Amino acid sequence: TEVIAGYRLEILLRTGLKDQTYRARRLDSDQPCLIKLVSTNEEYKQLFLRDAKTATTLFNQSVVDIYEADSLENGDVFVVAEEPAGQTVRELLNNVGVPQLLTTIQVVRQAAEAVHALHLSGLIHRVICPENIILTTDAEHRLLVRIRNPDLGGVIEHSIVSNKFLIDSALDSLRYFAPEQFSGGTTIKTDVYGLGIILYEMLSGAPP
Repeated sequence: TEVIAGYRLEILLRTGLKDQTYRARRLDSDQPCLIKLVSTNEEYKQLFLRDAKTATTLFNQSVVDIYEADSLENGDVFVVAEEPAGQTVRELLNNVGVPQLLTTIQVVRQAAEAVHALHLSGLIHRVICPENIILTTDAEHRLLVRIRNPDLGGVIEHSIVSNKFLIDSALDSLRYFAPEQFSGGTTIKTDVYGLGIILYEMLSGAPP
């Protein structure tokens, strides 16, 4: 439970192609957080740590905080992040179907502003999808949209497109992939494409 110094891993929440996400706590303050363990090669390890270092300097209420990141003795890398409160856009779609038009406009607009903040910091999210958009409220009880789980260094993107045997299991993610992600040409337009798919889904009830 103490794979990472200073933290206690408590519950395994999600297992992905190359990553595992745990609910955890800081030992010194008992503060809850999320820790993602990622397996990758040396090239993408360095890209991951580079992006993670940038992410720790970004402070924006619409982007879930990343506290720290580093590598382990076995070569894996990890990132420690805030555990945000609220429901995801996926949960909203599952619970209510097509939201009211004004809600959809507010969600997509705020999500676009959050993505823009990431881009200004030099980061590309790469996995903009309903599961990574959190709906909560601010101090004045107004809708606040937050984005989480950027694919630091493109590790998950690379894992999906480089292993053809995993394509079927990654189908949900592929619905929001921009065409250029399959050839390694990811740019900030990649995130705009993902937002466009989400807008379509919130208006029609299903992705194209």
